[in-house]
Amino acid sequence: MDEFKLKHLSTGDLLRAEVDKGTAVGQKAASLMKEGKMVPTSLVIGLLRKAIEENINAPGFLIDGYPRAMDQAAEFESTIGPCRLTLFFNCPMETLEARLLERGKTSGRADDNIDTIKKRFMTFQEQSLPVIDHLKKKGKCIEIASTSSVEDVYSQARIHFIPPAKLALKNLVLVLGGPGSGKGTQCAKLAEKYSLVHISTGDLLREEVKNKTPIGKLAQEAMQNGEMVSMVQIRY
Repeated sequence: MDEFKLKHLSTGDLLRAEVDKGTAVGQKAASLMKEGKMVPTSLVIGLLRKAIEENINAPGFLIDGYPRAMDQAAEFESTIGPCRLTLFFNCPMETLEARLLERGKTSGRADDNIDTIKKRFMTFQEQSLPVIDHLKKKGKCIEIASTSSVEDVYSQARIHFIPPAKLALKNLVLVLGGPGSGKGTQCAKLAEKYSLVHISTGDLLREEVKNKTPIGKLAQEAMQNGEMVSMVQIRY
């Protein structure tokens, strides 16, 4: 996306570039792509890693058409890293077929023909849909209907790349841990190192107890019983 200065990497384009060059990878990929089959994960990962390294200063990457199978997803996470988000552009098969056939009139791509398209659809259903289900369960997949105009689909996609609004309080970090876990000690060190303000809810409540305020009296009873001080008590 030009708007967000991201680097677009298409695994299909990377493979077709190898085909055009006549490399060993390209020759193997060409044969498999004509059959609508998957190119081995090891070959694709190698091309993808090289492209990322060549654009290492990019603020982020949009990787198009990957992963297409569970083994590719696992290999990507283990050798390159986990993704932040996956966009799944969902579209009925009949619409996809019509679009690809129309593209085939001018694309010059060997895999834009009806026989290969049907094989690619079957491969997608058998191997790619399980990846989408897997990513949805991890909360990393956004599904967008892509049957409308390019502008409409883009407006739905772009909202997921807009940084969240800045907090009124910058660098607000919540620190949790059981009693004696070292929360206070570490917070004090972090506050000193990074010029942060350390606020301890325990210290605030103990100060109320010390001053014998109404909140302090309620808090003391709860704390002596090892209970949490309720929000109702704090607002008292």
